[in-house]
Amino acid sequence: MKFETVKEFSSAARRRLIRVFSPAGIEFELKTKIDACVFLAALALAGLPLLYIGGKAAAAETLANSENSLWLVRAIGLDPSHPALHFRLGVLQLFSLEKADSAMAIEHLRKAAELSPNSGPYWLGVAAALESRGETRAAQDAFHHALERRPMSPDYWWRAGNFYLRAGQNEAAWNHFRRVLELSPTRSEPVFRLCLRAAGDFRLVSEHVMPLDASPGLVLAYVDFLRRCGEYDDAFKMWRQFESKASKTKITFPTVQPYIDGLIAGNRVNEAISVWRDLLKWQVIARPTSPSPDNAVFNGDLEQAPLNAGFDWRLTQMPFVVTDSQAPAAFHGAKSARVDFTVKHNEEYEILYQLVPVEPCREYRLEAFVRSEGITSDSGPRLRIVDAESPERLNISTPPVLGTTDWHPVGLTFSAGRDTRLVRLAVWRARSRVFPMEISGRFWLDAVSLVVTGPHSGMDSTRQVCMQ
Repeated sequence: MKFETVKEFSSAARRRLIRVFSPAGIEFELKTKIDACVFLAALALAGLPLLYIGGKAAAAETLANSENSLWLVRAIGLDPSHPALHFRLGVLQLFSLEKADSAMAIEHLRKAAELSPNSGPYWLGVAAALESRGETRAAQDAFHHALERRPMSPDYWWRAGNFYLRAGQNEAAWNHFRRVLELSPTRSEPVFRLCLRAAGDFRLVSEHVMPLDASPGLVLAYVDFLRRCGEYDDAFKMWRQFESKASKTKITFPTVQPYIDGLIAGNRVNEAISVWRDLLKWQVIARPTSPSPDNAVFNGDLEQAPLNAGFDWRLTQMPFVVTDSQAPAAFHGAKSARVDFTVKHNEEYEILYQLVPVEPCREYRLEAFVRSEGITSDSGPRLRIVDAESPERLNISTPPVLGTTDWHPVGLTFSAGRDTRLVRLAVWRARSRVFPMEISGRFWLDAVSLVVTGPHSGMDSTRQVCMQ
């Protein structure tokens, strides 16, 4: 927006300040009667006497919409007991760019609060005005009055906490921000961000801002907040502190999922494995019904519904492909994964995958049982192993499954190099380059296992060093 004159700019800036300063956004806004306002404004500009429309109170309320201090003074003369008139005049006087009068502003703001003693927003206005004059103690009392009237409003506690932080009263600020978390845990993000920036120490926030009886969800939200801030070490320390009492506390996997998936995405594999093992130990994650201690693949028989996160199976939504991870037909147990290529298409698909931790410098054997029905392409689905961090280090797959077949084993052997800690095991279909290229039909997967068969083939047995 362009302003032709300083006066136009000043008027616009004042309106903006009024909107920012006013607590109306919390609970109330002044009522407007647009038609009456336009009519009265025309009469006033013409120098005609003010007409009473519905009595003095209605006329005063209409004038209350003005940004002209003189009009508001006239409105107060008509209805001196109208708190909103005093409040608006006080705001205009406080932020006037031509002739600010903070003393008169506070007088009118206090008058508004006195006329409506149960209204918290007016006391917030008083507090903000007093703070702007440097009257910290008086502003503190005004915030106290506001909180007395709205003790269950997290917005009020948030504003008061910010005030105490600006005043250098950090202990009082932490107490107010703790109350925000108690009243509204979903607002944890701005509280954590502000407090950590002010304190500079995650321990102070966890010890002084976090409620003593904080829910597991709130604690885990702070752990993941630290992770998203790049403070992986501090986040893991918080997790370890949480671990000591987690067995006594009810937590759910969705509350931990952002953290563990964030660790995996951040290549903090060892920490992610540790968290995953903790969740298994606390029975937050159910162990497979018939686990094999040597099988690195979690839920290899697909008897449990995949978590679609962590180190369990993940399903990828792709066009023209429908995946059922709990199909009734199975080679072992009661369930398997079934993939339907519903419309003939020639695309590369990674349909179902799992991130599997492996030990560097070890040789592994992957085995699974598959079957197919009417696979049309020469490039059918297969199993693929890729180094999750660096595919150029490891990228290997089984032969494609074609046509119609009964249950049969597929497998491959690979060596994990010294830098490979996580592999991506996937049901994968490569794009075909030979007719018939388009794929349709069905594919089943079950009984997937990945086990260590020996040391890396490039291992120096003398020095026990992995050479690749």
